[in-house]
Amino acid sequence: MKRETNPKIVGIIFSTLGIILLTASFFVCKNMKNFIAISEKADGIVVDVVSRGAKSRSYYPVVSFTARDGREYRFEGGIGSNPPDYSTHDRLKVLYDPSNPKTASIDTFFQKWFATAILFILGFIFSAIGIVLSRAVQFK
Repeated sequence: MKRETNPKIVGIIFSTLGIILLTASFFVCKNMKNFIAISEKADGIVVDVVSRGAKSRSYYPVVSFTARDGREYRFEGGIGSNPPDYSTHDRLKVLYDPSNPKTASIDTFFQKWFATAILFILGFIFSAIGIVLSRAVQFK
């Protein structure tokens, strides 16, 4: 005897996941906006490119910059790619928290907003599927 899946339950599950993802995108966006508001800019240079991942490799830039306090700091870019987006000696802009320069980000649209965009897009898709499935039951 085959058991049928209730589309309304699946719709509720998808809608719930969508709302969770949309909420997460809101908080990630808010945190990034707060970081941008308090951050300072500096010139940075890629000093290394490190690879991560066993099966599919992604390459992350290691960036060095000098903060306003005159000290040099290093951080690893938050988003990797394959092939690498950056090479050693590439110059770029950096945003950093002046009260904690170890908290830094590469100052590009992609590095700042990728996580927000992915969470929002997935949240929207899951919510839309959930709504369609929930309403499909009403029209049967």
